[in-house]
Amino acid sequence: MASVMMYNSTLSSVLNDSLFVDVENFTLTENFTSFLPPRFSVKPRILPGIVRGNHSVELDHTDQLRATNDTEHYIVGFVMIIMAMLGIVANGILIHSVLRTSVFGRFYGRLLLHRSMAEVVSCLIIATFFTPYVMISSSISDSLNIAFTTMFAFSLSTTYLIHFLVAVNRFCAVYFPIYYNRSSQALWKQAAGHLLVAVLAGIVTSLSFFFKCSQFVFSRRRYDILALGCDYSDHEFSETKRMITIVVIIWGSCAFAALSVDLLTLGRVILYTTIMKSTVSLSYRQNLRFFLQSFSLNIVICSGVVTTHVLSDHFDSSFTRFWFSLFHVMLGFILNGVIPVLFNSALRDMWRRRNATIVSVASKMRAALSTTEKICFNDKKCVFGRELYKCRLCRFEKCLKVGMNKKGIKALVKDEIPKTSPDLKIVKASQISTERDTLISTLNKLLYVEEKIAHLRYSTYFPYSTSKGVLDYFNDACAISNTRKHQVLARFAKPEAFLLFNEEMASSGHKFWMYLDLVLAIEYYKTMEIMSRLSRLDQIALLKGTLRQVASFHAAYDAYIRGHTDLVEPNDFVPFSHPHFRGEAFDRWHSKSCVRVCAQVKPTLDKIVLLKSIIALNPNAPNLSVYGQEVVAKERLKSTNMLMSLIRVERGGDEWISYFSRLYDIVNRNILADLCFSDLIFSKVIPLVSSRSDMKVEGLWLELLVQ
Repeated sequence: MASVMMYNSTLSSVLNDSLFVDVENFTLTENFTSFLPPRFSVKPRILPGIVRGNHSVELDHTDQLRATNDTEHYIVGFVMIIMAMLGIVANGILIHSVLRTSVFGRFYGRLLLHRSMAEVVSCLIIATFFTPYVMISSSISDSLNIAFTTMFAFSLSTTYLIHFLVAVNRFCAVYFPIYYNRSSQALWKQAAGHLLVAVLAGIVTSLSFFFKCSQFVFSRRRYDILALGCDYSDHEFSETKRMITIVVIIWGSCAFAALSVDLLTLGRVILYTTIMKSTVSLSYRQNLRFFLQSFSLNIVICSGVVTTHVLSDHFDSSFTRFWFSLFHVMLGFILNGVIPVLFNSALRDMWRRRNATIVSVASKMRAALSTTEKICFNDKKCVFGRELYKCRLCRFEKCLKVGMNKKGIKALVKDEIPKTSPDLKIVKASQISTERDTLISTLNKLLYVEEKIAHLRYSTYFPYSTSKGVLDYFNDACAISNTRKHQVLARFAKPEAFLLFNEEMASSGHKFWMYLDLVLAIEYYKTMEIMSRLSRLDQIALLKGTLRQVASFHAAYDAYIRGHTDLVEPNDFVPFSHPHFRGEAFDRWHSKSCVRVCAQVKPTLDKIVLLKSIIALNPNAPNLSVYGQEVVAKERLKSTNMLMSLIRVERGGDEWISYFSRLYDIVNRNILADLCFSDLIFSKVIPLVSSRSDMKVEGLWLELLVQ
């Protein structure tokens, strides 16, 4: 009994004198541990850590923490501050790029923005709190440590959740493109997604407050996040460990789930590359870019998880653990900001815009309109190429050829057009005459181009190719400038109902009219003055984003002009009329076609060419830069105003408003028809091509369908 009382007295004295409030400075001595009974025995243990940072958690605050010298503290602190600053710069560049490009208008861009903002907050906490705490050997209050570490855990939870959401976003875009285009662009759905991420991140972070002593703190000796811990008489080890283990599992699940989803998505893309052999080079570059962007980041994240979980016994010191835990977190922050900018041309486009500012474009326009003598150094044989543009003289003569009013240009240069005061709502007669001349000149140009396109459509012209893409046709010489070599045909042979068009049918004299309309749409863009004011990337973005809509409208109004009320080709063939394609998607596509609306509204050809210009100048085309969107929007507004002026002159009173509304509804109806056509392609054509090795989709179509 005396020995038991002496044991209890000694234990009580030691516990009262050595309550472990200061976790960092407290050390269990060998003598102290010898007094503890078996259930109080302490065995040094480090919880598996996580994830991108593989945070290891030390439950036992009375554990012997190996003392590291000041040199290690300074090395770790120096690395932390450098990596944190690099992370801030990298994510700042990404935020700036997303805000300046059209990617911000899409759900994917907003996800990148949200993730980068969370990582900037994490880097700021590392730079302002973790680094000074490691390098300066001074104790801080537990409440301050808990506050900063909890904010870090919240931002890190947000990063992991968004990383998984980005992977799901890519998965849906590849596997369900129609549903993705229709549903993911709604602002309220995007806002709901970001709000859900914030709520889930808050729930994950709040798990650390479930028990009294399970809050997160940062340890300057372990260079990692630990649990705060309490007196052993208050809580068992398992209670302190439970919540942080759950958080570790959630973070790790998000990391490996994102990797798994990206593997599935990449498999789908590679499958389409194998099937569609006609565009293997383009698809290969797209697959490579996707692979580098997705897996280089996932490998860094998941390798940290594996090293800490599987190889944790090989870490002999906290200094070694740092390179496989917190260093991986900061490396992930940097890669998250750098990889999207390196592998996304829409984000890099902003930094190239400095070579073509508004000032430089304006100066070139003034020089082109000047009255000084223009000289061609290529003997008037300038041609358009990938990086070669026509000289001033050749550009000027081309504009005159398509209907530009030379006298109007001289009047504009000499400032001869009368102006009215902005305070007076008076329109002078001379200004009305100028607006009328502008309208007539624009209509003459559009009607001239439309006449040339109609000549090509009903002639022997048919540049069919299974391998050529958008850029290949765009870089070719303009076919509109040389229509005489193509003879107009009186009638065209009607083919039997076929599954997919092929080279054998093309060689036998048949035309694939939907493919021809795409090529003619590219030729139409070559005549537009706005293309010379756009950068190469914006030109490609505008083409890929609107070609299908222009071609769809072209086929619709051509059928209307020939007297049809449904989509019928010039050879009296109904596209995709084979029994295999019949069904709900086929009926929906034909019912939403613009042919029936045109038959009801009965637009004349001058209104049709203005509607075609409005459809072609869509500022919402994907991947257009901010500058490109502004230029296209201004040009589209001009066509809209011309259409309004034309209808106002013809109908007068209030009747023109109703007619204009019905006429402009054709633009929206055409977009809906294009979506229905995409639904038909992905529900009928793609499965057919996937199951038949002797069939393939043309490279031009594939490039426009799979973007």
